[in-house]
Amino acid sequence: MTSRSFPTLFLAFVLALAGAPAGAADALSASELIKVEGKVEVKKGQAPAFKPVPSNLKLAGALKRLDGGDKVRTAVQSAAELMLKDTCVLAVKEGSLFEVPLVLGEKGVAQLKAQQGHFLFKVVSGSDFKVQTADVVAAVKGTLFEVEMTDSFQRLLQTPGVEIGIDNAGGTMVDVIEGEVELTNQTSKGTRRLKAGEGISVFNRVLMGLDKGFASGFGDVRRFQPLERIRQSFGQIGEALHGLASTRQGLLGFQGGGLSMPLQRLNLGGQMGRIFGNRVSEWAQRLGGNLQDLNQAGKALRSWGKKLVGDAFKPEIDERRFPVQKYPMIIPEVAVKEAHLGEGLFVAAGPRPGCQVLKLTPEEGQGLVLQEGEGTFHLRDFIDGIDGLVTVRQEADQVVTVIEMKEGTLSARVPGETEVYTVAAGQRAGFVTSTADGATRPVQPAPGLEPSPSVMGYVFRAQEEIKRQREQHEAKVRKGQAEAAGQAVEAAKNGTLGEKVKNVVPKIRLPKKLNGWLR
Repeated sequence: MTSRSFPTLFLAFVLALAGAPAGAADALSASELIKVEGKVEVKKGQAPAFKPVPSNLKLAGALKRLDGGDKVRTAVQSAAELMLKDTCVLAVKEGSLFEVPLVLGEKGVAQLKAQQGHFLFKVVSGSDFKVQTADVVAAVKGTLFEVEMTDSFQRLLQTPGVEIGIDNAGGTMVDVIEGEVELTNQTSKGTRRLKAGEGISVFNRVLMGLDKGFASGFGDVRRFQPLERIRQSFGQIGEALHGLASTRQGLLGFQGGGLSMPLQRLNLGGQMGRIFGNRVSEWAQRLGGNLQDLNQAGKALRSWGKKLVGDAFKPEIDERRFPVQKYPMIIPEVAVKEAHLGEGLFVAAGPRPGCQVLKLTPEEGQGLVLQEGEGTFHLRDFIDGIDGLVTVRQEADQVVTVIEMKEGTLSARVPGETEVYTVAAGQRAGFVTSTADGATRPVQPAPGLEPSPSVMGYVFRAQEEIKRQREQHEAKVRKGQAEAAGQAVEAAKNGTLGEKVKNVVPKIRLPKKLNGWLR
């Protein structure tokens, strides 16, 4: 026994607890919210809907305590702080959505699924902790890192248990403040390991398809000052977490209640844009002196090429004539109504025979949500050429959703999940959602549900306008082609094209996606 008596040691321990934040003694023994700001919502297990969390967490009840499979989301100008059992402290900024890991603890594998948002993780050293997004799996070898992502999925329609939409260009940014993080791209399966003071961009499959330079799925490693970065992104909260020991006891000392954190996310799109700008510069350097040789004749070549090939047809949708849907839609039996979702995306909907009403609610930038009823939805994208039918039926104790594509490609996913199912032209996909617990699973082969004939035969009001625009466009292209052909013949006769350009152009190998440079 040391010179300090047992009562003295016990008193010191009690005083230490008294100086710790309320509940700190058992703060990591469970997963729970420790602070919310603005609008923060939780969806418990298989519950059908998200519920708002009171700003006074003493009134939050079961919403404060988080279990594996629960989902948390933050609205604009909102934020949350959480403890994940025996694993980490987590700060979450606005516009985020993630699922609490099913297995937690220092010896268990905890894999947090994040769909979108901006997060800061302070992880207990030695925890087998992973963060999974649609683009990457981040295995934590260190202690403090941030993840920011844009959702690669634009929702057009949500039925019970299924989101239906289109792919977006997107990606994930990972910055390591302390320790190391190992990344695996979900598409390419390539890996990268980042150390403190290093960050990287992870591309989604849409961006990876633009050019072979993106095929690895990763951008170049960025270097930064960790403390400066964490202050910029997460303010006092980030600085406090940076100063904590990466131990369970160290995390118990976190007191974020009185600290501030900037709510707005960083501009990930702008950062991705700079990455692509650098790539274009690389292409220019690859061409080298050839660019100077082409400078004089470049304008003429681009002009003739554009006329010969013709611009791709892009209809102009006048939103004064076709306003974007902003109000709930109530569609009675035998009726069909259409809605403009923006950017040339339209949907026509009608109840199935025997269903008295179909109720849909628009969500800004997220299409329509089916609130009540069953029926058929005809999705049309007049700009990118998407033509698909979605049929929803109630069968006994489950809801069946079937997607059938005539043209183009739609994507589908279970709300809150990162896995995306692709449905291409000529394909069909089906999903079954239990009305008892809300669980959704894909079914193969997809069942055939007969779509509503009135919806299938519905003619969109914008179709005639788009047909007129297409005819005008094609006439303009034909005229331009005739003019360009005549100019090219004349240039070849009098030699104005120039010998230097004739010799240089065939030698230049432009990246596939930059072939349009000469058009």
